[in-house]
Amino acid sequence: MNESALRKLLEQVRDGEISLDRAFESLRSFPYDDLPYARVDTQRELRCGFPEVIFCAGKRPEHIEAIARSILKGSDVLLATRADRAAFEAIRAASPDAEYHELARCVTVRRQTQEADGARARANILIVCAGTSDAPVAERARVTAEILGQ
Repeated sequence: MNESALRKLLEQVRDGEISLDRAFESLRSFPYDDLPYARVDTQRELRCGFPEVIFCAGKRPEHIEAIARSILKGSDVLLATRADRAAFEAIRAASPDAEYHELARCVTVRRQTQEADGARARANILIVCAGTSDAPVAERARVTAEILGQ
């Protein structure tokens, strides 16, 4: 859950649009969603400005899909690293908005435009690599910076 979603939920309770019980039910997985194979931090975006990142290496595709669904219940963005094609397909099953960055081995989901994200300060970022063997690391840095709003 991000700050915007939490504010909206509290305003809906205040304005009588939803009951306290219904609001409480939507917070049931707060601060984490305890899956049988992973504990997903559903409060990270509220604390840090970006939701938990999925490290895909060693995870089964069905677990990756469930973790992605859990994150995307409360967030409009997602980053998954060390992702292969099977991880991408799993995340795409959770969100058709998923995009695979093959060289970076990352999957991203962005359900809203960067302009809608709010007034996040933009920085000048320089990504430098020494040769083609560094290209995957440089590309992962670029993808990460972009999904973080830079």
